Amino acid sequence: MTRAVLFIFFLLAALCQTGTALSADPAAGETALHAAARSGDIETVRSLLEKGSPVDVRTKHLETPLLLAAANGHAKTVSLLIDKLAGIDITDYEGRTPLIVAAQNSHLETVVILLDNGANPNANMGSGESPMIFAVKNGRLEIMKALYEMGANLSTLNKDGESPLSIARKQGNKDVIAFLEKNNARIPPPPTGEKPNDSPSHGKEAKE
Repeated sequence: MTRAVLFIFFLLAALCQTGTALSADPAAGETALHAAARSGDIETVRSLLEKGSPVDVRTKHLETPLLLAAANGHAKTVSLLIDKLAGIDITDYEGRTPLIVAAQNSHLETVVILLDNGANPNANMGSGESPMIFAVKNGRLEIMKALYEMGANLSTLNKDGESPLSIARKQGNKDVIAFLEKNNARIPPPPTGEKPNDSPSHGKEAKE
């Protein structure tokens, strides 16, 4: 009986150690590295990279391990992948970068790490959604400030003609509105509008 119990114990332990690899979805083009990055299993990520797994391997939806780690807020795994030279602004099939998904999911620490390592604060999806717009929609003032300090545009428009300021006013978030107005955010007219375009307000080190 004791041997049987020990066998089950070691079997479960082995399954736990390899769980990230087992959870990969080959049908979606996922590898063990994708699964480990998504779950924040930093030791498995390190081991797989040391064994030669390509750091920017992509799923069928063009997701990289860095994008999956960023989307789930695994800051230490994000730092490791960046140290291993992961492409910091590689987009998935929706045009999302690691910074966009980190802001979309309100992961402040991950946002700061990506910005500190050169991620483009003005990256935007095909829909025009940007890290700043997601931060405003989520009411995450600290993320907005981090993006602004690194050059994020406060007056960008998405395809629905919404700007950070128009979104904030619609939501009635007084702190967000105050920050945007203090830093001269504008609500530019849509590209087909007849009003003259306001000069967009950018952060301190604007990137194109």
